[in-house]
Amino acid sequence: MTHETISRRAIMVGATALVATSPLRTLTQGVGPSIHVMKDPNCGCCSAWIDILANDGFAVTTEASAGTLLMRYKLDNGIPQEMVSCHTGRVEGYMIEGHVPAADIHRLLVERPDGRPRSARHALRLARNGAGKRARGL
Repeated sequence: MTHETISRRAIMVGATALVATSPLRTLTQGVGPSIHVMKDPNCGCCSAWIDILANDGFAVTTEASAGTLLMRYKLDNGIPQEMVSCHTGRVEGYMIEGHVPAADIHRLLVERPDGRPRSARHALRLARNGAGKRARGL
C-alpha cells in the first residue's frame, strides 16, 4: 500500500491558485443585460430568483417595494392583474413578471418581438407564434 503525501508546497500552490481564480467568477457575473427587480422585501423566492439571474450573467439591481406601491408599479407598466406575482423585472424595455427562467429572458432579448409586450410571457408567445419575424419581414 502506497501512501501519497502532499507536500507543503503543493498545498500552498493549490491554495494560491484557488485564491487567484476566485475573482474570475465575480467578473463573469453581471456582465450581461441589466435587469432592475422590484420585489416584496418579505419574500424569499424573490431573492432566490435574483440569485439565479445574477449567476446567469445578468447585472441585477433591486428595489424593495410592497403593498399598493408595488401593485401600482406593476399595473402602471402593463402587468395584467391576473399575472401579478411578488416580483417584477424590467430589462431593456420588457417587463418580466414572476419566475421567468433566465434562458427565456435571454431568448426574449435575442428575438425581440415587435410591439411593447405586457410581459415576458406575452412576448414569448408572440415570438413562438412567429409574430415578431413576420412583422420584420423575415
